[in-house]
Amino acid sequence: MHGLVWGFPGFLLFLIFREFVSAFSLTKIVMFITFVSLPLVFLANYVLIYGKYGFPPLGIAGVGYAGTIINWLMFLSLLAYCSHNITLKKYVSFNSFKPNLEKIYDILFIGTPSGMLLIFESGMFLLSSIMMGYFGIIALAAYQIALQCASLAYAIPFALGMTTALQVGHASGAKDFALVQRTTIAIFTVGLIVSATLAFFFIFTPQLLINIYLSPFTHNYAETYHFARSFLIIAAFFLCLDAVQAIMNGALRGLKDTLVPMLISIGCYWLIGISSGYFLSFHTHLGAVGIWYGLTFGICSAGVLLMWRFLKKLAHEKRT
Repeated sequence: MHGLVWGFPGFLLFLIFREFVSAFSLTKIVMFITFVSLPLVFLANYVLIYGKYGFPPLGIAGVGYAGTIINWLMFLSLLAYCSHNITLKKYVSFNSFKPNLEKIYDILFIGTPSGMLLIFESGMFLLSSIMMGYFGIIALAAYQIALQCASLAYAIPFALGMTTALQVGHASGAKDFALVQRTTIAIFTVGLIVSATLAFFFIFTPQLLINIYLSPFTHNYAETYHFARSFLIIAAFFLCLDAVQAIMNGALRGLKDTLVPMLISIGCYWLIGISSGYFLSFHTHLGAVGIWYGLTFGICSAGVLLMWRFLKKLAHEKRT
């Protein structure tokens, strides 16, 4: 942690520039820098952990310092690209920089609820992990396997949500609300198709996924497999519903509507998701599986309400 903390500013700056270039649909450079950074992470870890090529052996602290170096390299690489790109370089200049309090307030008004939403969403999964721990290490291990699979699969709906925010933001800025509607429907359809395809693997090939994390010869494999398989089947439906709420959140963010979606999501995640998960797992015969049902109920209710909010907001924008 002491080594990694120095890379945190670089990581935040990289995220800011990532969103900046994404607004111009120049996302390939971000993917390229990320891919190039992967082998560099392994190399930096190897050199700093074991003290190769004249560097002192730092042990586990080397992981943190390696992360710091890579975070800053990713940011500086993206900054260099922006400074030389014909379209972007005119925006990456401090020659005429003046603080704009109105713009800063606008950014904070839109961005703070989005950030809080991520905190509460992460908190929901953290509390679910704590509750799962009461059912033993086997249930907790199976939960982590299913959650890892769902998190990896969620990367695509999450990216589609970011795309929705950008495309809807452009169309909304141009007052073309027919395009807003078409864009959202198109991305929503793609998100459901992709999520349903990934869910197919969760339901019909659970052993293939579980064996990535566990050897069949591992102690307590059969019990862990039984739990993980049950969790993955529920996670398949969870994934499709999560795609709905991710894309709807993105569409609303494109319309500069983040406060109400944050309140909707918090209510659904905690009042419905965590509460029902606690009740189903500790007060019914479902046991550990009840926690996954609770998460699914929370995400489902969030998706439905966010869709209602988007349709209402879009209708209002069309009238005005």
